[in-house]
Amino acid sequence: MYKAEDIMTKNVLTVRKETALYDAMSMMVHKKISGLPVVDEDYNFLGLITEKDMLAVLEKVNDIEHYKVKDFMTKNIVTASPDITVIEICHLLYEKTFRRIPIVKDGKLCGIVSRRDIISIMLSIRSEGA
Repeated sequence: MYKAEDIMTKNVLTVRKETALYDAMSMMVHKKISGLPVVDEDYNFLGLITEKDMLAVLEKVNDIEHYKVKDFMTKNIVTASPDITVIEICHLLYEKTFRRIPIVKDGKLCGIVSRRDIISIMLSIRSEGA
């Protein structure tokens, strides 16, 4: 049975809570990703900043240069440990509206599993069996 540690993206692009919101937006657009984990200098997981979070910026569009990631990030995030099974992750992603689950061990971000990662592993398993 596959586990999160088997399929997670390990070299995750992250931001700090003091990162300028405009810079985080730019990173997401240029890297074509829909969310960034927020970590501190010791890689402790603090939350996520996502496209959905940034929609709140629309009300403040004239003042965007004054905002930081910490002003819009979501702090109360469902996380999982590296040993959670892919089936358990699949259930979480299906039941909730989020697109990714940060994988955290001892408070530190060690990876992330997205919906696309789950779909990719399903395709791999199918092609191995074919």
